[in-house]
Amino acid sequence: MKRIITVIITIMLLSLIMTSCGSAKPETKNSREAVQKTSQGETKNSGKNESKSSEQNQSESTGQAESESTEKNVSESTKRDETTEAKDPNESTGTSSLEPLQETVHVKAGMFDTNKFQKEIWENLIPSLKVLNIELEVVPFKAEEGVSVYDRLLDEALQYDFILGGTVKQFYGSSESGGQYYDTICPVWYTYALPVNIYSSKYSALDELPDGTEIYILSDTASHALRVLESAGLITLKGELPVFNAWLSENDAQAYLTDIILENPKHISVQIANATVIRSFGFPPDKEYDAVVLDGQLGQMYKMNYGRTRMLFEDPLTDEDYIPAIYARKDAVNDPERRKVIECVMTVYQSQVTIDYMNKIGLANKPAGWGINILDKYR
Repeated sequence: MKRIITVIITIMLLSLIMTSCGSAKPETKNSREAVQKTSQGETKNSGKNESKSSEQNQSESTGQAESESTEKNVSESTKRDETTEAKDPNESTGTSSLEPLQETVHVKAGMFDTNKFQKEIWENLIPSLKVLNIELEVVPFKAEEGVSVYDRLLDEALQYDFILGGTVKQFYGSSESGGQYYDTICPVWYTYALPVNIYSSKYSALDELPDGTEIYILSDTASHALRVLESAGLITLKGELPVFNAWLSENDAQAYLTDIILENPKHISVQIANATVIRSFGFPPDKEYDAVVLDGQLGQMYKMNYGRTRMLFEDPLTDEDYIPAIYARKDAVNDPERRKVIECVMTVYQSQVTIDYMNKIGLANKPAGWGINILDKYR
């Protein structure tokens, strides 16, 4: 009985073992291929990922290189700009040979506040003068009745070193008509040619001017204007023209005109307008002139006031007697140290610095008389 039970248990155990071995199927061809495909897919995906990763790294590397290159270019550009800014402004203007002063000096220049072009020209000199240890201050002033520009130069409280004045011919004149500042002030250099032309907002040509036409000229350019009227064939003057003194009274000014006009076939009525008033306050809005004789700057102002304006005659005169000058005190001109400062400022003013700026702002006036030494002539 025990044997039978033992045999039965043995048979059951063998059957159980065989069943277990049969469930573990042998590896087939299909299963092997599936495994290979899975492996290859993983390999390809891995390659793609590695490729993408490589491309991404390369792109990041390229971007970084471009960024570094850009930063380098910006840095180099900045350095170039800094170098340009640090460059001596006198190097390209013909004034680089000037030696800087040993100590910094402050100078002050003045002109009528209506002369904005001259103010801008002076302000344009500031960087070039700073290199020479000269600090320039530009202080325009308003016109005052009975106070000339030369009075400002002599006023100790104002402390002007330079003043933009009229022409040398106007300043000195003859012993009878002017030169009251001869002992204290002198011209030191010429500025630019100031053409004085005939303008009209009523007529288009000289031959249209009727008999008895009123033509206005300014007191500070009267002599020049009369010469222009003569050149235009409107009047004839008596020989050598005396210099008009801008400080004459209105009655004396008209008597002056009567004395010097020899022929006046069209009976032109020449009227002298107060230059200080016109330059400070403009032309009267309630009066339109038949014709006026004005410098280029006032000609532009006249056009703005009266609209359509024609230039009837262009100034042909180039004489140095009609070039405005810069004036200084004689005691400064004759002091060796102060004279050196004057010469430095004059050299920079009469250089490419001014020419370039005048061209930039489109100023019609041109440098003139720069080769003429008036500093020694009148000191």
